[in-house]
Amino acid sequence: PTDRITFKQWTAYFDELAFAEMIRQVIDHIEKLPGNMSTILKEYFLQGKKHKKIAEELCTTADAVRMQKTRAIKLLQKKLLFFTSLLFIVFV
Repeated sequence: PTDRITFKQWTAYFDELAFAEMIRQVIDHIEKLPGNMSTILKEYFLQGKKHKKIAEELCTTADAVRMQKTRAIKLLQKKLLFFTSLLFIVFV
């Protein structure tokens, strides 16, 4: 029996680390979104609420919630582009 770690085990370990860091970055950036964008994303994606229900809670329209959700996703994509590119370079 050997205590040596195989290349495959190291690769799996680093893949898990990269995924965990990516999730941490996404959550961090969601928390920093302006206005109600953070609330909208969390309620829509994490709590499964419908646009109409979120709109009622925020005293706005379902269309406004949809628009803010779309803008929030685009902001996240821009902010996370560098990080995901770096992960690709390092781990692929």
